[in-house]
Amino acid sequence: MRNDGEFLVSWFSRQSSSSSFVSSVRSRPFCATPNVSAPESAIVCAGGPATLTVAATGRQPFSYQWRKGGVPLQEGDRFTGTASPSLAIANAEASDAGSYDCLVTDGCPGPQTLISPAGQLAIQPPAGQVMDLTLQPEDGGATLRFTWAAAAGASDYVVRGDADPSGAFSAIVGTGSDPDAGLAVPMTPATEFFLVTAAQHRMR
Repeated sequence: MRNDGEFLVSWFSRQSSSSSFVSSVRSRPFCATPNVSAPESAIVCAGGPATLTVAATGRQPFSYQWRKGGVPLQEGDRFTGTASPSLAIANAEASDAGSYDCLVTDGCPGPQTLISPAGQLAIQPPAGQVMDLTLQPEDGGATLRFTWAAAAGASDYVVRGDADPSGAFSAIVGTGSDPDAGLAVPMTPATEFFLVTAAQHRMR
C-alpha cells in the first residue's frame, strides 16, 4: 500500500514456445476507505473566534464540506473555511452553539465520502456588569481596598486607573478573581479614578 492509501495489485502471465518467451504485467488501483478525525469540542466566549478542525487520511486530494446540525454551511459572513479542513467562526454568537461535522470525499476514481464524528461548540455568554463597588481605606490610608458584587459569567476582574474620569483607563492597576476579597491598591497623592471590569477566560 502506498502512503496515499492506494493498493497496487499485479498479475503475471507467461507464454513460451520453442522460439520465444513473453511476459505481460497488468495492474489496477484499489483505494482504501478514508479516515476522518472528529473536530475537538470547544467552549468560546461570545464575540470571540472559534475554530474547528478535522484531519483526513487516505487518497488525496480531499474535498470538504462543513455542516452544523446536518445542514451544509455556506462560505461568507462570519464563516470561513467551510470547504477546508478548518472551519473558522468570527464573532461567535449564541446561535452558533451546536453540533458540527464535516463531509470528506477522497480522490479515488470512484470517490468515497465519509462523515466525521461530530464536535460540540458551546458559547459562553459575556460577563455581566460589575455592581455594588465599595472602597475602604486600609493601613492608615496607605492603601485602598476595592470590593464588589460577583458579576454573572465572570472568572476574573480587572481594576484600571486613569487621572481623567473620561479617559481610556488603559492602565491596569491589578486583577482579582474573588469579589469578596477584592483588591488593595496603594494610595497616591494625585487624584485618580478607577474602573472595575469583569472578564472571562476562553475555554477549549
